[in-house]
Amino acid sequence: MRFLWKGSSAVYIDSGDLRVLIDPASFFSPVELLQLGGPDLILFTHEHSDHFDPDSLEAILTEFDARVICNPGVHRVLRRRFGERVLRIRDGEMLELGARVHALRAVHPGHHPVVLLLEMGGKAIFHGDGSGFSGAFQTFSPVDLAFIPVGSPSPNSSPSEAVRIVRAVV
Repeated sequence: MRFLWKGSSAVYIDSGDLRVLIDPASFFSPVELLQLGGPDLILFTHEHSDHFDPDSLEAILTEFDARVICNPGVHRVLRRRFGERVLRIRDGEMLELGARVHALRAVHPGHHPVVLLLEMGGKAIFHGDGSGFSGAFQTFSPVDLAFIPVGSPSPNSSPSEAVRIVRAVV
């Protein structure tokens, strides 16, 4: 398994069987994604611009036959543009599209933001969305890998909240 972090919450994960892009905003270009092998699945935790950019996503979806799983806020924006390629995930739900994607409510502003647990390539991977701490995150424990955005741009987890989240999920 390999991953590439591009800043903020933008992460590309390749398990060998499945390639997942999380919160790409405008951090990944279609050309760069082509060099990486392209995404099979694109996930969004919420609709803030450091996580989600509709124009960048349109460029990616023009080049790649990827499916999108997103929180209700992003789904509201994308459902008319991309139809069946876009699935909504809410707090407490799990969807399976090559990987199991679980969602829990994030402690973050937005329209139903979520943190995510991916089960892929025999690994459990937590994506913290920039969320503050919630004891509910312990339901995802134990994870093999955790991405927890800290600091700028605000509001993201503080360093002390990030430590609490790590302790909850590992």
